Amino acid sequence: MTKAFTALNDPVHNLIRNLTRRIALVPRLSREGHVRFEYQVDGLEFPVTYWGLALDHAVKGIPSSLAMSRISPPPAPVRIELLRREGCLDVLKLDRRCVRDVRLKPRTTGPGMVSSEILIYGTGILRARNDNPAEGLQRMLWLRYGRMQPAGETVYASIRCLTRGGGPGGVNGKELFDSTNVIYGDALGEIQQLWDRRADTEFLEKAARSLQTVTIANAMPAAFLPPRHLDVAMRYHLRAQAIWRKPPSSARSLMRRVETILDHTAVEPCPKVLFRGQPASRETGNRPENGAPEWRGDVQGYDGWLSGDGSA
Repeated sequence: MTKAFTALNDPVHNLIRNLTRRIALVPRLSREGHVRFEYQVDGLEFPVTYWGLALDHAVKGIPSSLAMSRISPPPAPVRIELLRREGCLDVLKLDRRCVRDVRLKPRTTGPGMVSSEILIYGTGILRARNDNPAEGLQRMLWLRYGRMQPAGETVYASIRCLTRGGGPGGVNGKELFDSTNVIYGDALGEIQQLWDRRADTEFLEKAARSLQTVTIANAMPAAFLPPRHLDVAMRYHLRAQAIWRKPPSSARSLMRRVETILDHTAVEPCPKVLFRGQPASRETGNRPENGAPEWRGDVQGYDGWLSGDGSA
């Protein structure tokens, strides 16, 4: 195998990775009779930085570097409500830099394994470019939260999708999604948990059985303005870089895939975060009336927060 993955481990993804690695996945039986896995979060103590991320960043929209500086947890009813929300450990719901990205899950709503896609097909995340200045949401995301640009990212294909936002006059526009080799922190922590529990054959057999029920129809829509024809985009994504064509058939097969992924994954602790905007004129301090937007450097302070891979 020559393909290499790049796992993000900046402060946000490091925090969630440590949680998804240590909080136990437990099997649940769905209404359809399928085995589904979710995290057993009831009664657990979460770090204060998680509550800052979940409430101040994911809900209120404060930049994550400020949100994670919260010094006290919210009241108990708020904590309970945050843990009951869909995707309480899903980076796509917790990190606004990722809210328009797309992944496969055992079901499109509710809790579930966030590493399903890479374990079944060996693919990284399908990332939204968010580079259309005519769309207010995309413009806000790149101005306020930025876009992570890891040095080890490989783009296998750029997939053009119809947007739901509507351009001038309400006409649907087009946007690009990148099929990448990037693994987000929540998925890496989940894969590490499977490796840590490699002696629990019964658990791994149930996990393999759960993955066998995941289909392209389970593509998790982006949290904000998902593209149209998501299943078609996912097919192109898989066609561009899939290593495997079928889910693992057994616990043994699943663990071979986990070992392969971990052996070919490089952890990037300080991915650059870029922001796109029109810088002020040096002479007048005013924004230029014309000229293309430019990328400017990280103003949130992510670069250099961690010196190693940040493992707990």
